[in-house]
Amino acid sequence: MAKAKTVEAWLADQTPEVAAIMQRLREIILAAEPALGEHIKWNGPSFVFEGDDRITAGLHRGQSAQLVFHRGVAVKDAMGFSFSDPSGLMTFAAPDRAVIRFADPQTVERHAASLTDLVRRWLVAAR
Repeated sequence: MAKAKTVEAWLADQTPEVAAIMQRLREIILAAEPALGEHIKWNGPSFVFEGDDRITAGLHRGQSAQLVFHRGVAVKDAMGFSFSDPSGLMTFAAPDRAVIRFADPQTVERHAASLTDLVRRWLVAAR
């Protein structure tokens, strides 16, 4: 499979189930912050805020969608960085990097409000 050049092309290369999950995640993320841009990075949709990639979408084992919340391409000192997740959706891989996985569209819808809150707060905290 050739690397997709646009998010739309990337979505078109996915199974209908994955494309539906990813499209809904994309809608939620973009609605959370109108200043977000998006492009393909690391073979998946990545959301850019103030010039830095902050949230990157991808596939987990080819079956479920995942969002990686991070602080950009370059590793940054995590000393003093903290982020609370009252929803319990995030699994922290490092103090400043978290992952959320979604197996189906129903899970995305059930957590849409929490995801909107997490996106908004992450973009502020990850500066």
